[in-house]
Amino acid sequence: LYGLPFLFDSLEEVDVVRKAMDRTMIEGLREKGLVSFGLASGGFAHIMSNEPVRNVQDMKGKRVWVPEGDLISYAAMERFGLSPVTLPATDVLTGLQTGLIDVIGSSAIGALVLQWHTKVNYISTMPVSYLFGLMAIEEKYYERLSPADQRIVEDVYVRMYQQMEISNNVDNAAAMTALEESGLKLIPPEDGLLVSLKKESRQLWFELAQGPNVDEAQLKAIDALLEAHRNSVSAGAP
Repeated sequence: LYGLPFLFDSLEEVDVVRKAMDRTMIEGLREKGLVSFGLASGGFAHIMSNEPVRNVQDMKGKRVWVPEGDLISYAAMERFGLSPVTLPATDVLTGLQTGLIDVIGSSAIGALVLQWHTKVNYISTMPVSYLFGLMAIEEKYYERLSPADQRIVEDVYVRMYQQMEISNNVDNAAAMTALEESGLKLIPPEDGLLVSLKKESRQLWFELAQGPNVDEAQLKAIDALLEAHRNSVSAGAP
């Protein structure tokens, strides 16, 4: 859910939603037989390409990378009339080198570490989707631990995720600066683009919620949290 396209506008919005919803997400995993103790922020995915992307039309006819198994991003690309190409992350650099793909979405730190930035020239400043990671343990194995050991495991992983949350956001900001200093150009979106993309994406979210991959009740809860936060900001409330 957190990774739905154009769900969040900023890390501030992410913080608002995660403070209210992380526990629900973790409990949902537990209901499926998986034990997790937190999520680690990966920052936002940004559009990166060899030619500037200011609107959807700029991506028409281009081969857009979609991570292997990412059904939601694939559906979004098709919704916008684009040409998605599914590849594992390990093949992205080769895909850029050979022209198999023209456009990718990545966090700044991901592009830097994986050297994808060496094969693109432009980065859109528009956040496309929020990236995060987590580790889960099958409940049947976790339950083999004594209660005391379970408490130790939980304490270690909760602290680890809290530290990763802080360091990952700092590292992503530094990576974006490093990419710009390496010569990549930051491209702002065309006026009105984000509004239109969010409107179209919102319709897609609720269509996906009719299937197995998006929980409709949780989506509505997130949508309500974001609406309340945005109204508060617009009204100038603290």
